[in-house]
Amino acid sequence: MIIGRSAERARLRELLDAARAGMSGVLVLRGDPGIGKTALLEHATSCAQGMRVTRVAGVEAEQELAFAALHRVLLPVLSHSGCLPPPQRAALDTAFGRVSGPAPDRFLVGLAALTLLSAAAAERPLLVLCDDAHWVDRESLDVLAFVGRRLHADGVVMLFGVRDRTAAEPALSGLPDHRISGLPEQDALVLLAERSEAHVDRVIAQRIVADVGGNPLAIREIAGGVPRLGAGTASKPPSLGRRLEDGFLRRVRALSEPARAILLVAAADTTGDRGLVLRAAARMSPSTDEGDFHAAMEQVERDELLCADAAAEGTPLFRHPLIRSAVYGGAPRSAVRAAHACLAAVTDPDTDPDRTAWHLAAAADSPDEELADRLQACAE
Repeated sequence: MIIGRSAERARLRELLDAARAGMSGVLVLRGDPGIGKTALLEHATSCAQGMRVTRVAGVEAEQELAFAALHRVLLPVLSHSGCLPPPQRAALDTAFGRVSGPAPDRFLVGLAALTLLSAAAAERPLLVLCDDAHWVDRESLDVLAFVGRRLHADGVVMLFGVRDRTAAEPALSGLPDHRISGLPEQDALVLLAERSEAHVDRVIAQRIVADVGGNPLAIREIAGGVPRLGAGTASKPPSLGRRLEDGFLRRVRALSEPARAILLVAAADTTGDRGLVLRAAARMSPSTDEGDFHAAMEQVERDELLCADAAAEGTPLFRHPLIRSAVYGGAPRSAVRAAHACLAAVTDPDTDPDRTAWHLAAAADSPDEELADRLQACAE
């Protein structure tokens, strides 16, 4: 059962009802990893009573295999291939390796896909799902988008799930889309309470929900560890599951060393002070020129990992809180301790003693009585 998402669910129902009445519709669901795209596609499937469903989920390993995803989409309706005009059938047979020949005309392949899907929908309304479209091979995605732009009164619904800021965006341009954001606080709190094994204090629950930006998968991933988080600090990002971390860390690990240092220090920081982050990052890599760090800051802003707007103190630097959690949780513990040590070194202990003490404690690798005293004094 989906919690919340009433507007999205209503829009999906409208599309399915229209298909049962003989009309067609297309919708591209965009959003960050774990935001709920797949859950909404599954919801559409459960609501597709009386309809035929054909689906494909992009597989990263098949991105270089031309027409691989299209083959999976059309496989259930290939029994209608007898209705294809000879040029379309020849193009589709060549694309699927049924006959040898030169690379097929993509226009004819697109027309063949449109003809097949329309013929299948003439018998029974059809729902076509394409999840993880950012991992679908480009040839298949081009064809599916081509079909989506030409549907009208065919009884076909096409739904795509795609991550923001990926190479799939140009191929799907021109199709109706909807960007999915995090769950509203109340819905997110309900989900957290439902998935947690123990009662969660409301203040802690609100902090967790805010830290993950209402991301449903993130909430489910950390729900089992919520009681432990209550004993931690209010500044440490929550630990995410590997599924969520991997999506963001692929981008981070492809960056330069100064850029990675900036992101890790920013993830350990709580002030939103760009100058302080740059000074701490410079301490982590003293052999790197200052100009390289400024260039790296511009790089991570262009890549939309950090916000480009000047931030006031306390304003998050990261474009999305899940990026912060992924960077912090995906770094080696020694690197995390080093980041906190550098932040402690550039934080003024006279004007900000509590934050200095917290960074020093986070940098420690063993019990330290002096640090414990400093933390206790700050708490008092």
